[in-house]
Amino acid sequence: MTNTKIKDMLETIEQFAQSQPDFPVYNILGEVHTYGDLKADSDSLATKIDSLDIPEKSPVVVYGGQEYEMLATFVALTKSGHAYIPIDSHSALERVTAIVEVAEPSLIIAINDFPLEDIKAPIVTLDQVKASFANK
Repeated sequence: MTNTKIKDMLETIEQFAQSQPDFPVYNILGEVHTYGDLKADSDSLATKIDSLDIPEKSPVVVYGGQEYEMLATFVALTKSGHAYIPIDSHSALERVTAIVEVAEPSLIIAINDFPLEDIKAPIVTLDQVKASFANK
């Protein structure tokens, strides 16, 4: 065990966003997003989430794959004080249904098209997520 101070995720992202804002945090198949992007986008999305009429600290389902918007959404939800429940878009419909029934989320953020209908929770779409990002 070392004597190195352990930082939490948000502190680490903030530190990299300030010291190395152009350093890639996400680079898949040529789509590159930096720590500066992640901080700005997650701050903006967290503000949008905070403006929604959902209970404090309530769980939120995030549905998608390995997109940058998933990462930014996880960080934004952490900043806004909500637990997130990631569901991979390749999950079986029965699994998605079971998770939503058990979790009773206050919100669903669908980075990919959400497969269930007649859901009580409001759904934020990919277009809405992208629209809330900084400078977009």
